[in-house]
Amino acid sequence: MTDNLYKTPEAELTRKPVYLSKPRDLEFFDVMFSFHGRLNRKQFWFVHVFYLVIQIIAVVDIFLFIGIFILFQWPLMASQVKRWHDIGKSGWNCLIWFVPFVGLIMTLFEAGLSKGHLLRNQYGSSLYRAE
Repeated sequence: MTDNLYKTPEAELTRKPVYLSKPRDLEFFDVMFSFHGRLNRKQFWFVHVFYLVIQIIAVVDIFLFIGIFILFQWPLMASQVKRWHDIGKSGWNCLIWFVPFVGLIMTLFEAGLSKGHLLRNQYGSSLYRAE
């Protein structure tokens, strides 16, 4: 029992957070088209490397290259917005992507290498912790 008469026995129980061994994965359409929620580093890099491979293949034809560039802008922006959300920053930070050279480097380093928040933040529940 407890020494404090006013404290219930349940109050002495402590809930410890349970961290997942690997982050939760999102559905394909949520990753590619939704601007809401959070995205982990693995999924962020998957989208961007997939885009890079497609662009390298499409470099043989300029019209195909431009078409794929335009087609992939929505999924790239969606993945960046969700990645910025996972870091705890506004999705508007993804607009730095359009600054020539510097924007690309800053986006890939900050969004691609920063670890996401382990806890729930203003953009959604944690990808790393069972809540």
